[in-house]
Amino acid sequence: MLLAQSNFKVLQFFEFVSLALNLFLCLDIVLTMRNPFYPHERRMKFYLAFSLVLAGICFPLSLQRISAPAEEEKLDKHERALFSVSFLTVYIIFAITSVAYAWRVNTRPGMSTSVRKQFIWRHSWYVTAYIATWIPYLGFAFYILYVSTVAGSEMSYEEMTKDERYSTELQRWFNIYNLTCIGTGIVMSIVRVFEPVFMSVILRFFYQFFGEIYEDGSGNKSSMDSTLLSFLMSSLNIELVHIILTTVSQNTVGTPKSLKDYKVY
Repeated sequence: MLLAQSNFKVLQFFEFVSLALNLFLCLDIVLTMRNPFYPHERRMKFYLAFSLVLAGICFPLSLQRISAPAEEEKLDKHERALFSVSFLTVYIIFAITSVAYAWRVNTRPGMSTSVRKQFIWRHSWYVTAYIATWIPYLGFAFYILYVSTVAGSEMSYEEMTKDERYSTELQRWFNIYNLTCIGTGIVMSIVRVFEPVFMSVILRFFYQFFGEIYEDGSGNKSSMDSTLLSFLMSSLNIELVHIILTTVSQNTVGTPKSLKDYKVY
């Protein structure tokens, strides 16, 4: 019994680590759009540390698969369900906001339009798929919030399963939550492999397995040998440099120097 409880706790802790990492992913998208000159690799080392800290804070405050006796819990079911609903709602709102912000920035006229469209499309799919895998947990938390409001926050999972009013719905939400937890890695991997660089690697290994040479256009300058985000940052950097040089040229070329006006150079 102790081993089963520890396994469930470790599983759920790393679920929150994954959620925190995706939250920082959406934050990094916004920061990259706002300041493409700053390399996002410098921020990566902080994301992992902060994700562990955030997961360590959220895990003991949220609903868990196995509930301890009421006298051993510092927070009751109602408070845990309320925190779970609130935290997931904040994540969903922020994730959708990052998609909207990326769409707003990358749909304006500029360079590498095709790369920008691909980036928006991939990021939208990634966020949508990840939110979909957490919707059952959100529904589970809402249902526990409802039951704890109606029947009392001291009611344990075991007591809910024995009560005919709540047992069927509770078991349904719990099963869906467990299934989506198991399938999260599969769903996110499917979304991820559609990234051009990962698809190229998979096709190369597939062709090599049958002894064939895969021509991925690596000799072509337009071929993608990195992630879409790297190409997007390069595109934004080039665009910003173009704007700076154009502005400097328009205000300096052909302008006579003046000793009286310091603004003329």
